[in-house]
Amino acid sequence: MNFQLLVYLSEDNKKSHELNNSYVLGRDSSCEIRILSNILSREHCTLILMPKAKHDLHPYYLLRDGVFAGNPSRNGTWVNGDRITEITKLKHQDIITFGRDYPKAVFWESESEAEQYKNETFPSDYEY
Repeated sequence: MNFQLLVYLSEDNKKSHELNNSYVLGRDSSCEIRILSNILSREHCTLILMPKAKHDLHPYYLLRDGVFAGNPSRNGTWVNGDRITEITKLKHQDIITFGRDYPKAVFWESESEAEQYKNETFPSDYEY
């Protein structure tokens, strides 16, 4: 399974991250996925890779606002427009937002589809 996170800093500025471990996203230089934006906390949210269990078809990712053992972020984290307050299991094409507009990210479980999507602009009619 190939996991990707496409981070959009603006409609025209996007970067792909291949995921194969757990990651902290934020402004701090210690973050594995660093996003330089004042909207994000130094350690804004955590992507947690979970191994395949008996009832799962493949490994999967969980998302937590803030760091795993610490405080939540200052501005919050949303998945598909809903603010998360608990650890959330990510699904293919989930849209993660960190504030009102940009930056935002799209979670992908398929590298080939993520490559195709990288060339498209982010939907402008998405509700936050």
